[in-house]
Amino acid sequence: MDTKERAKHHRLLRTYGITLLEFNQTLKEQGGVCAICKKAHPRMCLDHIHVKGFKTMKSEDKKKYVRGILCFLCNTGLKGFEKTVDGKRNRQQLNGTYAYFMDYALKGEPV
Repeated sequence: MDTKERAKHHRLLRTYGITLLEFNQTLKEQGGVCAICKKAHPRMCLDHIHVKGFKTMKSEDKKKYVRGILCFLCNTGLKGFEKTVDGKRNRQQLNGTYAYFMDYALKGEPV
């Protein structure tokens, strides 16, 4: 491992409880693309469930909350949904967002 990879390995382990090898394996299992938009992006982020006390958990406990790897744009887009109280409400918001977008034409589509 070079210096940059070693730094990423230690950051992933400290922050999320996974190794660089595990990160790369997860990305490979996803086909090298974002789990949401299915596009490759130079800046990929490890997505995790935001739970109280996450930052102070032991590494092995943090690993339980890792979901997948997202591109920077999709990861940023989810941040507002993570502010809700529970997963059920998160899903209701996401479903509502999807329904809202389906009700309106996208740029370039006929109305």
